[in-house]
Amino acid sequence: LLSSQVAQAGITLGPYLLDMHPTSVSVCWENDSTSAYSVHYGTDNLDKVWKDPTGATFRCARLEGLVPATTYRYRIVAGLDKYPDGRFTTPSAGEETLRFAVYGDTRTDHDRHRLAVGILMRLDPDFLAHTGAVVDDGAHQDDWHTRFDVVLALPPPTPMVHGIGRHPNRPWPVHAPNFP
Repeated sequence: LLSSQVAQAGITLGPYLLDMHPTSVSVCWENDSTSAYSVHYGTDNLDKVWKDPTGATFRCARLEGLVPATTYRYRIVAGLDKYPDGRFTTPSAGEETLRFAVYGDTRTDHDRHRLAVGILMRLDPDFLAHTGAVVDDGAHQDDWHTRFDVVLALPPPTPMVHGIGRHPNRPWPVHAPNFP
């Protein structure tokens, strides 16, 4: 997953999508740099910008004012370095059919987790829901990184909803804000 472009941008984990609504989404990632980061996004042009000059190693860009049922592109930028473009489609604001896949208890068997995700993605879900037992020990950052290695290989970044379960000792990721 770590291409030279990703390494240049200092991104060590992600990006991944959280808390998606018809008019908003959070694009989250970890980085090893104290650089100011921005997210450029839009439908045809990347004409909207979210900026974070804080120097934090964990970031969540809350993109708001989006149009329901619309595909957006985004690009994470740190100085002159940029992460390869991502995309997402906001859900409809109305009552439409939604396809999702549910699975869980993947805490330690990463090979089976990869297999399960591969099978579920053949169903072309709008999002994945994980019922819990995401990692075996939430106090170990390496457990989270291994878990994200599996889900970040999803084509293209697929929104996920997580139930933590009873195994992690701390909320996921260890330093992430609380998302519903």
